[in-house]
Formats: sequence, C-alpha cells, structure tokens
Amino acid sequence: MRKMRPKVLSLTLALLLLSQCITGYASQQMNSFQKIRTYSPGIFNDIAPSDWFYSEVSNSYCYGITNGTDESKFSPYGLVSIAEALTFAVRVNCIYNSKSAPTPVSGQEWYMANVDYAVKNGIIKEDSFKNEYDKPATRSEMGYIFAKSLPFMEFENINIKIESIPDMKYDTLYYNEIIMLYRAGVITGNDEYGTFSPTANITRAEASAILNRIIDPTQRKTFVPASVPTAATPAPTPVKMDAVAISDNAGSGVFQIEIYDSSGEAVANGSGFFIEESGVAVTNYHVIEDASSAKAVTLDGNKYDISVVYGYDKTKDVAIIQVDGNGFTALKLGDSDKVQTGQRIFCVGSPLGLKNTISEGVVSNAKRTIEDMTFIQISAPISPGSSGGAVLNEQCEVIGISTAAFTNGQNLNLAVPSNVIPTITRGAGITLEKLFAPQPTQTPTPTPVTAQPSAYYKENNAVRDYTSVTGTPYLKRDINDKQIVSYTYSFNSDDFIAYAKALVADGYTLYKTETGTDYLDSYFVNGNQMVLISANARLNVIFVIFSASDNNNQNSGTNKTSYYPEVPEAPNYGTVTGARLLEKEARDTGGYMYVYSLDQDQVLKYIDLLYDEGFTLYDKTQNNQYGYLMYTYVKDNTIICVFISVGTNEVIIMPSQL
Repeated sequence: MRKMRPKVLSLTLALLLLSQCITGYASQQMNSFQKIRTYSPGIFNDIAPSDWFYSEVSNSYCYGITNGTDESKFSPYGLVSIAEALTFAVRVNCIYNSKSAPTPVSGQEWYMANVDYAVKNGIIKEDSFKNEYDKPATRSEMGYIFAKSLPFMEFENINIKIESIPDMKYDTLYYNEIIMLYRAGVITGNDEYGTFSPTANITRAEASAILNRIIDPTQRKTFVPASVPTAATPAPTPVKMDAVAISDNAGSGVFQIEIYDSSGEAVANGSGFFIEESGVAVTNYHVIEDASSAKAVTLDGNKYDISVVYGYDKTKDVAIIQVDGNGFTALKLGDSDKVQTGQRIFCVGSPLGLKNTISEGVVSNAKRTIEDMTFIQISAPISPGSSGGAVLNEQCEVIGISTAAFTNGQNLNLAVPSNVIPTITRGAGITLEKLFAPQPTQTPTPTPVTAQPSAYYKENNAVRDYTSVTGTPYLKRDINDKQIVSYTYSFNSDDFIAYAKALVADGYTLYKTETGTDYLDSYFVNGNQMVLISANARLNVIFVIFSASDNNNQNSGTNKTSYYPEVPEAPNYGTVTGARLLEKEARDTGGYMYVYSLDQDQVLKYIDLLYDEGFTLYDKTQNNQYGYLMYTYVKDNTIICVFISVGTNEVIIMPSQL
C-alpha cells in the first residue's frame, strides 16, 4: 500500500496542475470579450435610461453580440427566434476563439451561415431545429444554445446548493445545459423557487441580460432557491372581491383605445388592458384593424401612443400591443380552462367611450362554440367600445377578453378565453400604419374601354365604381390570390340603393338576395360578370365585391377540357380529374347531378380549372353539423355547384343554366 501512495499523490498533483492550466487558459480566452463600440442614449428610440434592461441592452450592443432590429429600434419586447439565438451564440463563440464571424451566403437565408458554423463547432447537432429557425425560441431551447456558446469549463459552479429545477425533471430535454447555467449564476429563474418556465418564450431584452452574464463572469448571480411548498401545505383560500374592490384593483390596468385614420381623425374607440408594467397590453384584433394610429387613454386621463403590434391572431380576435411608457398597472392572467358556468364575473372597459366602466354578471356558458371558435358566454352587459376590455373573476384575474354581443338578445355576450393570449406568437413589432397599409397588387391596370373610365373600377372596367355613383370614398381595399376584389365603404342605405340602380342601368340583373338580422347581400349578373353588394348594419359598412379582369383573358372554352353534354360550358369533373363517376341523377329543377368519390387534390384541381375558364366564386355554404361544404361558381349563364360531403366521402357536381 505504501508503494501505491506516491502514485496516487502524483496523479492527484497532475490533475491539480492540469486544472490550473485549464483555468488559466480559460481566463485568457475570456479576456477576448472587449467592448468594440459605444452606446449613446437615443441610438435606439425604444430604449429609455429608466428601463430595467437599459444597461443590459447597451452592454450586449457594445460587446458586438446584439444589434437593433433596424437602425433606430432594438425591439426589447420582441421574441428571440431560434435563428437569432444561434446568431448570438455564434458571435460569442467567435469572439472567444478569436475567429471571424461567418459571412452570409448569397441566395441563402440570412442565418444559414450561422447555422452551418453552429453545427461545425458543436453548438448544435446537425438537423437540430431544422425548418424551425424562424419560430420563437422557448426558454429551454435558448438555454441549450447559449450553454454551448462557450466550453463547459467557463461556467464555474458558484451556486452549489442548486440541486434541481422546480418545473423541470432531470430527464427533460436540455435539463443538463439549463442546470449548468443555474449553477453558474447565468440564469436564476423567475421566482424565489427558481422556476424556469421552459416552454415560455424569451424577449430580446431578457436574452441580452443572459448574454452579458455569459461573457462577463463578474455579472453572474449567486442564488439560493427557496423550498417549493409541498402538497401537504394547504393552499391559501382565494380572496373574493366585490365590484368595488375589482374596480379599485383593476381600474388603472384597463384603458380606452382611440383609433385614428390616415388623416389623424378619430374614427373609433375600444378597450385594452396591460399584462406587463412596461406597457405590453392586449386588445381585440378587430379594435385596431385598419387603424393608421392609436392612443391609449388611461384612468388618470393621460394619453400614450400605441407604438407597435407584437403579434395577433385575426381568427381568434386577439392582438398584443405596446403602449409607450412604463410603470403601468398589469393585470394578472387567470386560467380560463378553470372557468365554470354560473361563476361570478366582472367586465371593465370603455363602452361608448366611457372610460373604466364596470359591469357585473355570471358565466352563462363556460365553453360556447360558435363557428368553430370557443368563447366564454357571459351575462355582464357590454356595449360598443367594450371590445378588448378585461373580463375578471372574483380574484381580479383576467379570464377573458370582451369581444362581442348579440344585438337581438338581452345580455348575451361573448369573451375570448384568456388562455388564448399566451399562444399568440410575438415578433419584433410593427407599427399600425405599416401593418394595415394598402398592399400593392400585381394585377395590371386594364385599358379603359368606356368614354368615362374614371367611373369604373381600375381592376375591372365592367364594374361601376361605388364612389363615382355615391361620392363616398372607400375605407379599405382588398384583393386575394384568386383576384377577387373587395372595396369597403361606410354604410348609407340611400347610397346602397343608388349603386344598385347604377348596376341595373349598366345592364346587370339582380340574380339573388340573402338577408339576415344585420346584413343584406345582393348578387348582380351581367354576362360573365358578377358583383356582390353586401350591407352589414352591425359593422356599419357596405362591401362591393367582384373579380379583377384585364379584358384580355377571355377563355374560349377549347383547352383540352371535356364538358357535360347537358351544360356545354361546364367542365366535366371526371375528365378533368380522372375520378370515377359513381352516380348520375336527374335533378327536380332540371339538369343532372354527378357523384364522384371524394379526393381533396382532385377537387382543388377542378376548382383551379374553373377559375382558369373564367368562372367566379359567388357563394360558399358550410355546415359543420352535417359535414358538408358547397361552393357555387358562375360564368355567363352557367352555374356550377361543387358539393363536398365529408360524411359520405363524395363530391357532387351540379351544373345548370340560369
């Protein structure tokens, strides 16, 4: 045994010396991080010296790790994408190893050179995050990438008491990298327990703070996490508030939104509420839609610009916005999945411009499904202008966003569940003016053939311009990839009638009308032209919808397509797609209907051909209960109904003549 001791001692000494060599080498490498540029207040106009992240952003900028999203903005609340996280990590690795940063390759996405470097230098594995580079990074993905930016020996364990992460298991993906960053004091979690929230996204400001701790060990934090309460510890009984307490606690967190058009005139109002003290807020998408600018009016009467929109979902009717300023009252988001029918709720908003109006009611239905969307149905009264306001439970937690009311009912109102809010992907932010700017179209301007070309739409000189008839300018113009044009005008019944008469004077005939509680749709046909005039009393607008045409694309109907003998202008579905005819049946209204087996690709092929042959879509009917979808197309005097029945797995073609 005595003979063994010198060998063990020698080995221990050798390891100690090796450790000292590594430590010395590492420290020398860390000295590579030097400030290469200066930061002056005002370089980024969305960073103020009073912001908590001011020094974090300025430091990472001076070290050359981060840049702005454009020449004047840093977008501190914008979410970090996978590509950006890789770019930051590559810059750290290049500086540490005294390497030049990779140069973008012409013809590739801007980040691919960084991806290739990251794979080659072991930051990520090949095929990691493939086809996901543009999506926002989760906190765990960011931690994994940043942990690989330096050798592990540079992350000295200064928090030896951290043995686990409360909301991550040891076998969770990226666990080893995340706990290494905890122990190195690079990250400390978002509460006293060290909770990490691995699936949440991370902002550019937060990423800057983490990067500073990576490249400057003096900024790393020592941290002793508190013990997480065990299940045996009784949870505190939630305090229930009445309307007075709700108003006191939530009133300053809700604000009125004033909407302005391009001329700076106030045209509408709505509501919103803060979810972060820094001014990040929530409203309905329809509140800000088409706005050129907007302001938030808080309870104290102060007005703040709504600078950017971070993200939105038009279908779910939710938008995340930034109100310029800080120190606002942020409302706490509740769990809308736990909402129960019959529970007491409160609505705070600005109906009809009356700031911070509170109403009280109950949840009439916790999960009301309307047109494939799930809402919370509530009885608390809301009015126009309430949209975007907060629906709160008795703990003053936001469980919904006021969004709609049934005009023919008594207190039958709807709210978007609050759990939709975290699902909205946030980007760097875009101004309202840019977001809703009219989009240029590639449709060539047709050569007018009438004596008064200005009296007709530029997209189709067979359709009279609504403004030329009524003098009312359009509010919005849209054109989709099928060249269907839509103009929106403010509602006036006399204008509606005058325009309909103008179409009749131009040779159009009224083919069909559809009415509802708050709308009237009128279809006018003239040869192969169809125009839809839609009056919507609820939205207080009129739509004029028609097909764009360059008047040089007249299809002769002789392009290798066979037609149904009963309707010579109707392309034969079986010939076009190769589908087998299952059944042919005479219709009571005349003509035949043809039944084929359902194949989605074949249906799309047939519909594309109808567009090529000059048919126009003028009606679409869907019934989810019975599982069918019907499209109706018109050209000249020919109508083709394409009826898709999911229940029977059939597609039915019904051609006929007007």
